Amino acid sequence: MECHQLLRREMEQDQGFPVLPPDIPSLLKILNNDDIGYTRLAEELEKFPSIVIKIVSTANSAWASPVRPITTLRDSCARIGVQAVRSISIALSIAEVFDPSRCPPFDSKIFWVSALLTAESAHICARKNADVCADTARLAGLLHNMGLLWLATQRPEETARVIALRQKNEIESISAGLTDQLGMNLYTAGSYLASYIDLPDVIVEAIASPTVDASDDKPLVHNHRNAQKLASAVLLAADPAHEYEPEYEDEACFEQLSEKLPGVQALAKSLFFR
Repeated sequence: MECHQLLRREMEQDQGFPVLPPDIPSLLKILNNDDIGYTRLAEELEKFPSIVIKIVSTANSAWASPVRPITTLRDSCARIGVQAVRSISIALSIAEVFDPSRCPPFDSKIFWVSALLTAESAHICARKNADVCADTARLAGLLHNMGLLWLATQRPEETARVIALRQKNEIESISAGLTDQLGMNLYTAGSYLASYIDLPDVIVEAIASPTVDASDDKPLVHNHRNAQKLASAVLLAADPAHEYEPEYEDEACFEQLSEKLPGVQALAKSLFFR
């Protein structure tokens, strides 16, 4: 069965698909507004104390490096930036409704560091292309592996087998293994989920792009693919178990993202782990 058919069936028949809390869909619509400012954003987020706590914590983290302690949500939005707050809030909203605990090999730390690093990577890559909105690129990067979170929650046994095989280097990639096991890949699943929560079509297409014949002449798709390659190269270079120095054609971007990795790791810890 095609991925979108499986997901639609599970949503329509209420077969355990994580249902967004009642207020989250309205929040997501507000967060998708490119014209939202600090004041309106803070007013809307104040309705979600769990998100507010994380945002203020992030504004005071090593990632944001504030000059003085930040104690208000509005000042936190100003320090982090509206677009970064939007992306983080969307990630927190989505994370709240998934529970991958039944999939033991799924490593939440690796997942969120990869998500946040790819968001930074997409933002860096977009600065070199006037045809790409850097903030849209950041959001697409943040959600690039969202499908794996859903599959670890909804198909824990199959996903666990695939992750275990990848850890043993017995398959080329997790996405390829999921296609063999389930007839779907994590990017297709993620793009459908992005569509389900009404994210813009350009982001849906970017998330799906690693395993579909999307045209690379589409600026955001091209940027998204480059961002994933760059983030993967930086993560491999930081892995002491990796024997060979990974190569990325743009050394300046590689160095920029490498410098951001410790901060991204600190941000992931601040947002998603106690």
